[in-house]
Amino acid sequence: MSYTQIYRYRNHSSNFIADQIHSSWLPPSKAVIHWDGKLMTTLDSLEQEERLPILVSGIGGCKLLGVPSLPHLSTDKAGNLISNATTTLLDKWNCRGNVIGMVFDTTSANTGHKTAACISIQRDLDKSLLWLACRHHIGEVLLEHVWRDLAVEVSKSPDVTVFTRFRDKRSQLTHR
Repeated sequence: MSYTQIYRYRNHSSNFIADQIHSSWLPPSKAVIHWDGKLMTTLDSLEQEERLPILVSGIGGCKLLGVPSLPHLSTDKAGNLISNATTTLLDKWNCRGNVIGMVFDTTSANTGHKTAACISIQRDLDKSLLWLACRHHIGEVLLEHVWRDLAVEVSKSPDVTVFTRFRDKRSQLTHR
């Protein structure tokens, strides 16, 4: 067999399996969409591109709908790009009407008040959704503000002053 024949057979088999999965999947009656953009190295390892994993979850599990690439140099707002990619996949997987909420990180591309992804997705779906901001990222935002306001040192060693002082004075704290 030639490389071309193997390539064609692999593509045909992959498409067949994908079609089987797509036709047999039933979306949950009430679903939540999840997305989180990731900067990833391209397959040729020469560049990086923004990828957007988009998932749907509900009773019965979680389904990865796709991981589309977002245009690197686009005049569109990030929220509109995320919304277009998300609603396209929701339509492709026939679960647009089942979405009742969305899980996202707290970046401005997602949470702004005019053109962010959350607003754009609600506008494209023509309904209000429950917003479930990722607490991990909320914690990062809060800690960043605390660190900045307290002027905590930035250190790459394990001996950050605030923690070493806490360790040294911990025995003086009252425990209940």
